[in-house]
Order: sequence, then structure tokens, then C-alpha cells
Amino acid sequence: MTPAAFKQMATKVNRQPIEIIIMMTMAEKDNLVSQKELNFLLYESKQTINSAVKRLQSQGFIKLVTHPDDGRFKLLALTQSGCQFVRQHRITINQVTNQVFDHYTPIHVQQFVYMLNDYVDTLEKHIDNISR
Repeated sequence: MTPAAFKQMATKVNRQPIEIIIMMTMAEKDNLVSQKELNFLLYESKQTINSAVKRLQSQGFIKLVTHPDDGRFKLLALTQSGCQFVRQHRITINQVTNQVFDHYTPIHVQQFVYMLNDYVDTLEKHIDNISR
């Protein structure tokens, strides 16, 4: 999904794209994640993540919980509302993606997959060549 299409979808459900990305990432990480880990995983600034987390907390989508192994630390967890949002919108994203691919012939899909794989392979080679 393109960034513009993702933003359009987020707007339709009254969310900022970063909020959806945070909740989807938390769901992928078994629902427990530190804010520092979110910054690292999403390559977003501390301020951007912090603002989105505060909005999501105030709207009841995520909450702070005590780290199960170390009570001195807090982790972010999806609430029931957050889990429901993720389930519902993950299905929507998958349906939209399937509708896009249903629009194409099997040959077009095969060409797309080939080009995407070629792009990723070429990108990885160029990244490998970047001097450190």
C-alpha cells in the first residue's frame, strides 16, 4: 500500500497513519512493547511516537503495564479496544489488497511479483555496496 493510500485509509477511520502503524506493530510483537522499541522498529522520532502513544492512551486503545520480568519498567499494551481495532482493520487492509490483485490477470500478478522481487534483490545489492 502506498503512503498516500495508507494515509487516506487512516483518515477514513479517524486515525493518524502512525497510530495504526503503532497498533499493528504492537499486535505483531505479541502486544507488549516498549516505547523505545517502537522508536527503533518504526524509525520515527521519539516525539512522534510519544505524541501518538499519548493520543492512543487517551482514547483507550493502549495502556501502560508493568514489565512482567522487571517491575521497574513499563511496557505498552493494546487494550481490548486496541485489539479489536487491529483485528477489524487488518481484515480491511487484506480485503483491499486482495481486491487490487483481483483486478489483475494472473500474468500481471506474476509480473508484479517478479518485478518486486527483482527490485528488492537489486536494492539489497546496492545497500551492501554502501561504504560504512
